[in-house]
Amino acid sequence: MVLTFCPNEPPSTLEPPTSFSDHIKRSSAASEPDAVTLDVTVTADVEALQTCVNEDHPVTVFYSAHDYVNLSSSQNTTHSITQTVAGLHFGIQVNDWYWRSNANPYTGQWSDNAGMEVIIKDPSTCAFELTPSWGDSGAPDAREVLGLTSSMSASGGCSFTVTRKANSSLHITKDCVGPCIEADEKGVACIAGGSTASCPTDWN
Repeated sequence: MVLTFCPNEPPSTLEPPTSFSDHIKRSSAASEPDAVTLDVTVTADVEALQTCVNEDHPVTVFYSAHDYVNLSSSQNTTHSITQTVAGLHFGIQVNDWYWRSNANPYTGQWSDNAGMEVIIKDPSTCAFELTPSWGDSGAPDAREVLGLTSSMSASGGCSFTVTRKANSSLHITKDCVGPCIEADEKGVACIAGGSTASCPTDWN
């Protein structure tokens, strides 16, 4: 698991709320006075790959390292996120298996899920930026696998729809094998030399 902290529907045609301030709330927490919070809805318009037979939830949304929601296809989740020094952000992980360029520094695995971070640049329009997964520079990049669209939700927060790209430049491990911690595991002898450069994917 990448631990990404640190869907193809058209944008909604609903009119934005008359007062955006009704939906951008102010936290009363003493440690972060006047911290902005925003209701975020994420919908997973992503089917699990048939090759990945154990993939019950193709998408996971991370609000922090320990606060996350697994989503099946067409499921959604709504969560109130609070602005930090890094801004308003959350992580998305696709739960297929991909080869890493180096071993996961936390788990030692060579096959991993792909992650990306969503940075909300303007909460009034739900404009966003995608960056690689935070905290693990070797994690597979979900931006090569997933697409993301945003719109104002009916309640005034931001809605995001996750989709799977038709022609991903990142290919799953052969037979969707993972997490490949030991070279003697079935299908992962290719990591014996300390590299995944020759490891097979569904493409080769």
